[in-house]
Amino acid sequence: MALVPATLRVKFKVDDVVSSLLLNSVIYYALMALIEGPWKDSFSGYPISPPVEDSANFPVLIEGTRLHLGVVAALIAAPLCWFLIARMTLGFRIRVTGENPEAARYSGINVQRVLISTALLSGALAGLAGVGEVGGVHFQVMSDISPGYGYSGIVVAMLARLNPLGVVPAALFLAAVMTGAEAMSRATGVPAFLSDVIQGTALLAMLVALLFTAYRIRRVAK
Repeated sequence: MALVPATLRVKFKVDDVVSSLLLNSVIYYALMALIEGPWKDSFSGYPISPPVEDSANFPVLIEGTRLHLGVVAALIAAPLCWFLIARMTLGFRIRVTGENPEAARYSGINVQRVLISTALLSGALAGLAGVGEVGGVHFQVMSDISPGYGYSGIVVAMLARLNPLGVVPAALFLAAVMTGAEAMSRATGVPAFLSDVIQGTALLAMLVALLFTAYRIRRVAK
């Protein structure tokens, strides 16, 4: 689905961020139509699909935990993405296009091809995460399979300063906050929404820090 907003951006100059956010609702209700219709589990009255075959699931690495092969795939994907962006020609074109599309076009870079390639790569990574969630955690498709992971991904990317290697510790930090808030809520009665407050505060702090690294405040003498 990442190809759709990329094509709209390339062909019709539609903002890809806006189109991606709007497509979330389209995909959600399309998924609901499937799990309420042809994909619905005949043995359950809930909007879920039948369980995935055991042979198609991700193997669990440590019994009694949710650590599955998809986690290893994500840890491998992070340095591979860093190598692609930092050391390969395509990565250089992606960085130049992201910084200044007009300058990239002037220097001879095919901006449209770079945008499409980047969208396909991003869609593949998002699909890998979705497959890990279905085949490694829930073992079936359900309506609430993603409780806002896309928005959490934006926070992770900003905390990592768009560095693929920084995504790993940033994601672990947010995961600890989210799961810790649930345990804290059960133990002490503190609302679990506190994790959303922490996420938003961390994002604002990072944006302010980036602002101060980009601009310098000087005191001018009278």
